[in-house]
Amino acid sequence: MSIQNNKIERALVRKEIIESQGWNEVKMNKLNRFILSESEKQSPERKLRNELLSIKYQMQDDIEKGHNL
Repeated sequence: MSIQNNKIERALVRKEIIESQGWNEVKMNKLNRFILSESEKQSPERKLRNELLSIKYQMQDDIEKGHNL
């Protein structure tokens, strides 16, 4: 039983990300290209909805943080 508990505990432990293993310029460029290619597949209506949701969430964040609009 203790072996199983050890496995569960190890699975729950978060590993710290070393800066060199994190987001570097190559990974960011690859991610940006992927996002743009997927965005091109969206309908104009979906793009508009995403933009409006982005504005909505930004406004909610500003209100929660107490920023003046």
